[in-house]
Parts: sequence; C-alpha cells; structure tokens
Amino acid sequence: MKIKELLFALLVPAFLIGCDSDKKSEHTTTTCTATTYNANTYQAAKVSLADQEKSNPKKFVAVTDLKNKKNLIGQWVIEGNISNKATIISFKEIDLKASFYDKDDVLLGTKEIPVEQVINPGTDFTFKVKTDGYKGAKTMDVVYKNVVIVPASEEKKIKDSLKKA
Repeated sequence: MKIKELLFALLVPAFLIGCDSDKKSEHTTTTCTATTYNANTYQAAKVSLADQEKSNPKKFVAVTDLKNKKNLIGQWVIEGNISNKATIISFKEIDLKASFYDKDDVLLGTKEIPVEQVINPGTDFTFKVKTDGYKGAKTMDVVYKNVVIVPASEEKKIKDSLKKA
C-alpha cells in the first residue's frame, strides 16, 4: 500500500506541473517560433557574407611562412603556406610579387608569380614554385599581391568533385 501512495504522491504533482508547463509552453512556443530557423534570413546572411568575401578577398587569404632560396641550377624556389579564412568563397590563384636585387641591394626587376591551386573555404596548403629570376640577382623579396576568386560557374563543379572524393 505504501508503494501506491508513494507513486500517487509523485505522479499527481508531476501531472499538475505538466499541465502548468502546457500553459507555459504556449508562451514558449511563441518564443521558439520567433527564433526558429528561417531559410530566408539564413540565405540573406549567407549572401551578405559572400559579398563581403568577394569584395575584399585579400582580407580572407593569408600567405605565411614565405621562404626563398636558389637551387643547384640557379632557379629561385619560393615556399610558403596559404590559408583561406573565408567561409563561403573559394579562391583559385594567389599572385605573388617577387623583387630581385643585386649584391648592392639595387632592384633588378620584379616578376609576378601565380600559385595556381583551388583553395576551398577554411582550408590551407603548402606551396612550392620555381622561377628563373634575373641575372645577377643575389637576394629576392616576395610579397602577396592578389587573389583570384573562383567564378560561380566553376564553384559548383568544385563542390561536386569534393562530394565524390
């Protein structure tokens, strides 16, 4: 008999609380409805972010750990790391600018060196490129100059190929 009384004592308050929470749930439901997923709002935010990433792509790409040296056959070897910090836009080419100097630090000339690699959002990779430089160059300085955005027509192809991999 004590078990029935104990169950009754526990179930009645639970039932009453449940009924009370139903009244509260109407209010909660209204609140939740206002904060639920809204596809239009999400899409607008996504488009806005994509516009930001497209309008200033250099802000979302980091070129770090740049190193250069001459190899045994006299070519300049440039190595580094490229990171895409964007969340929506992919980039397909990073343009570096190499400046070549003689032994007296006189500028002999510059070259643009493209690093052609699709860089998807949130990814990074290590690159290595070679260039001939200028005759008499003893030192070289490399800076990150530009980034090329993957056009929307190519974006779908890239995403589809990633899904298959």
